[in-house]
Amino acid sequence: MTADAWTLIDTAGLATLDRGPRVGVATATNLRRALAGHLTGADESQRDAALALALLWHDDLDGAHQLCQAHEGHPECDYVHALLHRREGDFANAKYWFREVGSHPVYATAATAASTLGLAALAAGGRWRPAAMVDACAAALAREPGLRPALMQIQAAEFRALAEHAFAR
Repeated sequence: MTADAWTLIDTAGLATLDRGPRVGVATATNLRRALAGHLTGADESQRDAALALALLWHDDLDGAHQLCQAHEGHPECDYVHALLHRREGDFANAKYWFREVGSHPVYATAATAASTLGLAALAAGGRWRPAAMVDACAAALAREPGLRPALMQIQAAEFRALAEHAFAR
């Protein structure tokens, strides 16, 4: 993914840990139009994974979900599927989809972000623990709101790394 493509996806503020919505997000039509030139040469599942990630970043969980469901078994679509269930508060389903993802190259970036932000428990031994992130998000939303800013930064690093990975393929 080029820096320009991330600029098209990025927003002024970080995505929330829940469904949102936030001010300043783009519509699905505008995202499709903006990303079209950056997805040439990718197969359909890769294009849909990148678009699903963009939709999810812009709080269109339903649109992202439709795209992910159409490509179950594709690593990036499954990863986005896990992220969207984490954001909608369906934590058991998020863990299921992270198990489906298995190991993923994005995990190294997420582990680094967690360690940098003082949440090394999410990256025990330098290895990303997606289920621990799901649990931390659940705790932050239910009873530990002080965790939200750091978790939102980790989530942003996760999104950006997944976008770079998805657009590079």
